[in-house]
Amino acid sequence: MKSANLILLAAIVTLAGWRADAQTNEPTNALVRTTPPAQSKTILETNWVAPGEYLRVVDGKLYNTYYSKLWVHPAFDHPPRANPLDNPWNAIGYSLQVEFIDTDKIICGVWRDEYKHETYTGQLGLDDSTHIKSIVIYHYPNPQSLITGQKIDPVCLKVSNCISNGISLEAYDCGVQSTNLVPLVRTVKIKLNQ
Repeated sequence: MKSANLILLAAIVTLAGWRADAQTNEPTNALVRTTPPAQSKTILETNWVAPGEYLRVVDGKLYNTYYSKLWVHPAFDHPPRANPLDNPWNAIGYSLQVEFIDTDKIICGVWRDEYKHETYTGQLGLDDSTHIKSIVIYHYPNPQSLITGQKIDPVCLKVSNCISNGISLEAYDCGVQSTNLVPLVRTVKIKLNQ
C-alpha cells in the first residue's frame, strides 16, 4: 500500500513539473519597465568616530601602530632562531620581564632564552635564560596590573635613552590612547529627483 502511494505522489509531482513555465531572465509584457531608471550620484560621506586602540600619541605625534614600521616589540631585536653554537637543534628566543614598576614608566629586562628538545618526547623546554640588558618603557597601559617577573610583549616606539643616576637605558614608549575623533570617509549612492 505504501509503495502505491509513493508511486502516485511521484506521478503527480512529475506532471506538475511538466506544466510549470520555464524560468528565464526575459521580462514578460506585464513586467516591462515603462519609466527610465532613476539617476543616481556617488558622494563622499564623512562620519566622525572614536579612535581605536591602534592610534597612539607619542610626543604630540599621532601614530597608527598597525601601519607604522617604527613600532616594534622591544625584546625581539632578533627573531627566534636555531642555536648555531652549542646544538643546532636547540632554539633561541628573547623575552621581556618586568623588573621595576613606577608611576610613569616600567623597567624591564631583556632575556635570551634557550630552548632544548626533551630527550624522549622531542618537545622544546626552557633550558637556560641569560639577562642581556634592561630597558625602560613609558606609558605602558595599566601598569598596576603588572607584577615583578611577569613576561610582557608590548608594541612600542623607540625614543631617546633614559639617563638616571649616570646609567643610560634604552627607552621605548607605548604612547597614550588618542582621544581626538577620527574621520571615517565612505562613498554613498544617492538618487537624484527629476
